Amino acid sequence: MVGNFSISELKSSIKSIWNPKPITLDPSGDKNEVLLSCKNLTKKFGDVRAIDNLTFETTTSYLGLLGPNGSGKSTLIKLLLGLIYPTSGSIELSTNFNNIRVIPDYPQLPRNYTVDDWMIRLENTHGSIGSNLDIEQIMDIEGAWKIKELSAGQQRKIALLPLFYGTPDLMVLDEPTNFLDIIARAKVLKLMKDQIQFTGCKVIIASHRLEEIRLFAEEVLILKEGENLFNASITDTTVLEYTIRVSNPKKLVKLLKKAKMNFSTDETFLGVEITMFADASIWTLLEKYTQTGNTILSFNAVDKLQKILEKMFNA
Repeated sequence: MVGNFSISELKSSIKSIWNPKPITLDPSGDKNEVLLSCKNLTKKFGDVRAIDNLTFETTTSYLGLLGPNGSGKSTLIKLLLGLIYPTSGSIELSTNFNNIRVIPDYPQLPRNYTVDDWMIRLENTHGSIGSNLDIEQIMDIEGAWKIKELSAGQQRKIALLPLFYGTPDLMVLDEPTNFLDIIARAKVLKLMKDQIQFTGCKVIIASHRLEEIRLFAEEVLILKEGENLFNASITDTTVLEYTIRVSNPKKLVKLLKKAKMNFSTDETFLGVEITMFADASIWTLLEKYTQTGNTILSFNAVDKLQKILEKMFNA
């Protein structure tokens, strides 16, 4: 088991996140129109440069902002929305948006509301839910719940609800799946992708998760300490290897050796991390491992771009 989930559920979730069908959208507007432009953009907080002389311009309709925590992603989003102002330089977001949905990294929800209260407010503000979604069933939430009594994961689902009301023409998403387990993430990401396809809206998404950037973005701006490391289009999504932590690493290592699979182990502060080359037989092996009551603590897929990023950020 992976927590409370089966290997088949894990496999399905991994495939939906790391090997998504490409987004095939035709957003309205001029495809050569600049979505976001920054010129010598700097934002300082005291002596700290959160954004450092950033120059960047893109005409893509689906932009990803990728980097570790503290890289400047959230600051850049606040700057492009006009919530804070540059110390120097300039930033300009296309003005051809009338209906923007913003999901910040730490949303401020009306804690005394029930879920029903929140949904009524959203409908009054943005219009009804499109595409005949039963949002409560899909999100596994209940209208009578009080927001202040919900877990972090449940509150995150509630915070994402504005995306599904009315017809947004731009979504700005800052770490949208924080606090969700891998199964909930897969469901929510599919729902978000379907909504983007249904509305034809443009997207700016900030995340430290490469697989989420791959799911929603055509171009990625990679930040580190407020600087542009590089920006590029996103193409190859082939998984090269899996990294996994388990409750009984000796047992899994024994099974890997018996199956003659290529793997390596690394001692981390969280425990032993096992890296395995991508192989279809891994799912059968993991099923065998969990049949005796052993559990999978974490599971991650690594593709070519992520390997490049690891080298860059570890340099």
